[in-house]
Amino acid sequence: MRLRELETLAAIFETGSASEAARLLGVTQPAISRTLARLEEKLGFELFNRVNGRLVTTRRAEAIRAEVQNLLDGLHNLTRITDQLSKGRVGELRFGCARPSCSNSLLQEDRRCSNSQARHGSTGQGRS
Repeated sequence: MRLRELETLAAIFETGSASEAARLLGVTQPAISRTLARLEEKLGFELFNRVNGRLVTTRRAEAIRAEVQNLLDGLHNLTRITDQLSKGRVGELRFGCARPSCSNSLLQEDRRCSNSQARHGSTGQGRS
């Protein structure tokens, strides 16, 4: 499946209508209908029943609904992470300590790592 097909499916799942899905995606209703028709032809089965102007999911569509959303969520997360990486933000670690001695030890270790990176010119960027 192509990304546009996944986005089309998700929009129809959300709205139950080709015209509303088109509005959501910023395309025309005929474009949504063509994408859906091509996808159903490629898959060899209908994903939606047309009932009173609405698109009602079939059992087969319901069987893939969660996976379609998972794929789109994963792509969104990947895009967010790569955007953060391109801005030099490699992540953030948060933790809590119950004892003061624990937090003091962690702060000392953090300082030691920072000093070592400064001496060696390492920022952690550009590594995989």
